Amino acid sequence: MQFETSNLSLAAVRADCIAIGLHDDGTLAPLAKQVDEACGGRLKQLQGRGDLPSRLGETLLLLDLPGLKAERVIVVGLGAPADFDRRAWRKALSAVLKAVLRTRTLRLALALERPAADQKPGGDYYFGRAIAELTHAALYRTNDLKSARKPKPAALTRVLAAAVANDAAADVKRGFVHGSAVAGGMKLLREHFGKVGIVNFPMGNTGVQMGGWFRKEVNSVADLKGLKFRCGGFAGKVLERLGVVPQNIPGGEIYQALEKGTIDAAEWVGPYDDLKLGFNKVAPNYYYPGFWEVGPQLSLYVNQKAYEGLSSEYKAIVECAAAFAHTDMQARYDARNMPALKTLLGQGVKLHKFPKDVLNASFKAAMDVYSELNDTNPAWKKIYTDYAAFRKDSNLWFSLAEASMDDFMQAQKL
Repeated sequence: MQFETSNLSLAAVRADCIAIGLHDDGTLAPLAKQVDEACGGRLKQLQGRGDLPSRLGETLLLLDLPGLKAERVIVVGLGAPADFDRRAWRKALSAVLKAVLRTRTLRLALALERPAADQKPGGDYYFGRAIAELTHAALYRTNDLKSARKPKPAALTRVLAAAVANDAAADVKRGFVHGSAVAGGMKLLREHFGKVGIVNFPMGNTGVQMGGWFRKEVNSVADLKGLKFRCGGFAGKVLERLGVVPQNIPGGEIYQALEKGTIDAAEWVGPYDDLKLGFNKVAPNYYYPGFWEVGPQLSLYVNQKAYEGLSSEYKAIVECAAAFAHTDMQARYDARNMPALKTLLGQGVKLHKFPKDVLNASFKAAMDVYSELNDTNPAWKKIYTDYAAFRKDSNLWFSLAEASMDDFMQAQKL
């Protein structure tokens, strides 16, 4: 899928279909007026007869209007002007995409009125990102069971955001890139889980976790050799290459294992959760960062047949509830971890950053593990390759605005 911008008049835009909007008070949005003028007032005539939709999300496809290079025009209802916010805009755009995908449209020009929030700073980026995310979501087809007929692939290959000023184009295009990356990752995961009849949704994240509780200090990679460390999954696969002996112990048995010396260290989550378990009483050295869990993703898994049996409204409820839980969980950890850490430090906890040689050696070991998986696991490689490209670009971006601002603010006396 390709995304682009244009500042040409709509009459001159070369597209298979142009999407415009109409409010329920009969007001043609500014871009819709351009189309009306180009086709000699044809839209006004249809509106006067009551043939055009105005209720939010209703659509009507018009063919071969005069004065336009586009063969089709799709009109979507925008609802009441006073209620036209980002939510309404997203619903209107989703309705447009659903209708367009029933046609053989290859190139769609979006000329929908933008809500007031998008006229503010940051609005151009959000506009581009939302277009990309909603387009990819509309293109998604739940993997069918082997016995079912496969849906025909969509014809749509290009989406153009019309009437984008030259000074806004860069931000809109940046939104396209990020929105496509997010949607692309979801598409790959949906394909993967669809093989076993599951529809997945992101539903929570802790942010970067802590590196765990250690009975003794870790001053170099050498101190990891023979260390019995409660960890699992990829952390265990990576750290055992540095001499660590991974231990898989249930959460309820960690304290006793640390107290008796059965294990030398254990990781859990972060200050807010760790404070409740009292590990600091038997392993006072608290390390950071937890480089094996820099953004642990929790997910909601829904039975595919059950999900497909839901109405569109209930599907939207599931998606929105998961999205809310996703952001709410992250926000709660961000707010609660620091007060908990202050409490732990007040109880005598010794805070340490992992030595650089430990981080470097662990990074190399992790890359070796991923490389080996690329060679032996095609499903892993397909997803990891896409993820690695996104990680590279995101790392570059966050090294600029986010990291530089963090560095500055963390050096201030607040």
